[in-house]
Amino acid sequence: MILYNFEKTILFIGIFFSLSFVNQATAQIELSGTEIPSYLEINSKDTLQLFGAGAREILWLDVYLVVIYFNESDYNSEELILSNKTMGLRLYMKSSLVSKKRIKMAIERGFNKSTQGNYKKYKTRIEQMIDSFEEEIYKNDVIDLIYFPSEETRFYKNNQYLGTIQGADFKQALFGIWLSEHAVDKDLKEDLLKGI
Repeated sequence: MILYNFEKTILFIGIFFSLSFVNQATAQIELSGTEIPSYLEINSKDTLQLFGAGAREILWLDVYLVVIYFNESDYNSEELILSNKTMGLRLYMKSSLVSKKRIKMAIERGFNKSTQGNYKKYKTRIEQMIDSFEEEIYKNDVIDLIYFPSEETRFYKNNQYLGTIQGADFKQALFGIWLSEHAVDKDLKEDLLKGI
């Protein structure tokens, strides 16, 4: 009888953890009317977990959402910027005001702020990244920036690969737009760091 109850307990625990895993794998959060997946599959083998998310607001309007995917949970902003581990940053375009030209200007301003005026060092690589977006950027488009330990940042638009930029320094300046001491939006930075 004791053995039977023990087996039932083990079976119950196994089912509980299996269901918990399924729920975790399919779980999402909602931000500004957008379903944000808890995991980002970056290739057939690797998955990143949701670290934090927030909205970039201008005049009370959500222009875009920023979501960070990273498989650690206790990193501060500087550690995230300097980390050489695989990391993803996803941008959800939320406003019809977004365009390729405006995104380019925002990234240039963000780089200038993130690098404290050292924009020229990154100018060629920024232009290379922006120019790879051959088509216009519209509301509801999704842009992924995925950094790999090989010191390359790959970028995608609506899951379509667009190109790769080399350099850990580029990643640090790019992620610094939203995470550095000179981030473009302090409230957004706090939202990204407080976790989910």
